[in-house]
Amino acid sequence: MALNFLTGLDVQGNIDLNKKELQNAVIQNLATDPSVGSSIVGQIIFNTTDDTLKQFVDDADGAGNPGWIEVGTTSGVETVDTTDGTYINLTPNTATTGDVTITADLSAVNGTSVAGTRFLSKDNTWDVPSFTAPGNGILTVQGSGVLGGTGTFSANQSGNTTISVTHDNVSRTDTASSVTNNTFSVIDSVSQSAQGHVTAVNLKTVTVPDNNDDTTYELFGVGSTNGTAGIQLDGNDGTLDNVLIVGAGTSSVVRTANTLTVTSNDQYDGTVTSVIAGTGMTQSGTSTVNPTLNVIGGTGITANANNIDVNSTVVRTSGNQTIAGTKTFTSNVVIPVTPTINAHAASKQYVDQSNVGQSIFQGGYNAATNTPDLDTSPSTAIKNGWFWAVTDVGDFFSEEVQPGDLIYANQDNPGATFSNWTVVQSGQDIAGQGASDGATTKGIAGFNSAHFNVTANGFVSSDIYGGGSSLGIVPSGGAAGKYLNGAGAWAIPTGTYVLPEATSTVRGGIELFSNTDQSVAANSVSSTASRTYGSQLNSAGQLVVNVPWTDTITTYNMMTATVLGLGKLEDNTVQSVVANSVSATGGRTYGIQRNSSNQLVVNVPWTDSTPVDSVDASTQNDLLGINVSPTTGNVKVGLNISSLTSLTALQSADALAIYDDSASTNKKVSVANLSTAVIEQTTFTNLNPVGTSYTITAATHGLGTNANRIMVELIEESTGATVYTDVTRSKTTGLITFTFASSQTAGKYRALLTKVSA
Repeated sequence: MALNFLTGLDVQGNIDLNKKELQNAVIQNLATDPSVGSSIVGQIIFNTTDDTLKQFVDDADGAGNPGWIEVGTTSGVETVDTTDGTYINLTPNTATTGDVTITADLSAVNGTSVAGTRFLSKDNTWDVPSFTAPGNGILTVQGSGVLGGTGTFSANQSGNTTISVTHDNVSRTDTASSVTNNTFSVIDSVSQSAQGHVTAVNLKTVTVPDNNDDTTYELFGVGSTNGTAGIQLDGNDGTLDNVLIVGAGTSSVVRTANTLTVTSNDQYDGTVTSVIAGTGMTQSGTSTVNPTLNVIGGTGITANANNIDVNSTVVRTSGNQTIAGTKTFTSNVVIPVTPTINAHAASKQYVDQSNVGQSIFQGGYNAATNTPDLDTSPSTAIKNGWFWAVTDVGDFFSEEVQPGDLIYANQDNPGATFSNWTVVQSGQDIAGQGASDGATTKGIAGFNSAHFNVTANGFVSSDIYGGGSSLGIVPSGGAAGKYLNGAGAWAIPTGTYVLPEATSTVRGGIELFSNTDQSVAANSVSSTASRTYGSQLNSAGQLVVNVPWTDTITTYNMMTATVLGLGKLEDNTVQSVVANSVSATGGRTYGIQRNSSNQLVVNVPWTDSTPVDSVDASTQNDLLGINVSPTTGNVKVGLNISSLTSLTALQSADALAIYDDSASTNKKVSVANLSTAVIEQTTFTNLNPVGTSYTITAATHGLGTNANRIMVELIEESTGATVYTDVTRSKTTGLITFTFASSQTAGKYRALLTKVSA
């Protein structure tokens, strides 16, 4: 990659191009030649006034005086003179200097014969060479080896002579190659000469797989849409290969399960390659070779050779027919308006006309909202005998009605006149709740559909508990050893079952307060009042009974700081050491406390003056490196790093010990974090060099005020190539200045700064 210099290059030493090209170079352009005193031998310039490439030599005038001369004036060809040779004439054009053209021509003179048959002779003349005709000779052709036959002819014969060449008989033995380990040789290619002779035979070794290497495949459908649908080959060797079928043009392929359906919107577009029976049809033969599709018959339908027969069990559109079973119609059935016999169905019109003046239920009536409107502006289509059941309490005209009351129309189009209506009071209130049968209000009630079933006749039954959060009556099937599980079924528990802790509202498991068998016989059951006590759970979930009584014996509780009571000794060992005398010295009286086991303890602080008997270095992996010497007596402990195993592969997660000045404590730091911190404190990158001069201050790069300790490199952002320009540094301010020979745009170059020392 070429080095890109963005400014003048002032080289104080030699440049060795190592026999490489100086490409796209321009010699220094000067209007006048430099002075002799400032020039050295070998220096070159281009004089723009003379439009001449010049060089500085130590003898410019032939008298030993140095000076500037045109390149080529004392070296190379200055003049051209020609001298004819024995056979060649060199004829220059009129110019003897500068652009000289030389024409070379043979100088031989005319000899004998015509020009087309002449040859250049040694005497530089054009002549016809003389020679002696050879006499007749005999050429004999005789084969040997694989060729045989003879033939002769005269060298100077007047006519053609035929030479016959025949092949000798060749003895040949055919050999049969055998198969060894499923491997045999075959002729891969035969080379022959232009005469048709075999020159070489190339053999190739062929290996066929063993019979047990055969791979079997199971076929499955794969994909779903055109381009992804096809057949998946599931080999017993563990390989999966997909054979995709793609429809072209308007054709598409869609897979459902293991059925591939090809669809085309163009008539006669494509070629049918496979036929698969669809719904209601069967296929005989294969899908690709002469397939036959047959219609499948069903209940009451028989597929014959030339027709499809339907028996009496299938509903027909004409003629008399008896239909058995229940038939469901999703739309209206049109029947004659007036039935003629008792068994005929009646039309709606016939029923409506037959019920004129009769009671016909119209649904519920919300008296609170007057829905539907019965007392403000009732519909004119209301007929005599139509009635509604009140669903919500409210006023019908001026009369309060309750749920269950019935409202009848006394005439067609009763309008908003109360006398044209009749209200039948149900006498039922809304059912209430109470502590006893006599304290409840009997009346209309609703039931939660999540827990109760109510038939159209008003029969209410509770759901059977089906598990989960559903409520209902306990299902049948319970027996000894069976329990109602969360799925609503009676079952014998298996495996591990965790009982919930029993509470005052939840049945569950409890823990006995003690496993000790009680040898004291229990008291007889008492019928005396105030002697039945409830069971409770203590804080440990144990079953306890709080039996209050008045005891004449003094009861001692556990001693506390404020309560006089009993305590446990920390140890049952009899102390043989004589106790110290009671001390009146301050600071030697210590309080008695309880430990977590309610044992009495005394916390006596003291300074143990007894020295450590011995100290050993830890062998624990994360405590290695501590050296103890000696292990007894005046022990010295130090950090022995040199004896530790060398770390050959440094990992990012490896840690070093470090002092956290902000927290005034020792901590560890990972190699990765330390490396990042070092890079952040010793390096800086900037992508903004712009213009002909660009500066980076110490406040910007953060690498200190002595810029002489900062290594600077400039790279081209797009290629990463290093480029060169003038760089100046301030030793006192840290200012770094880039100077370019031409103005640069932002983002083209990146400055890389690295701090090498403090």
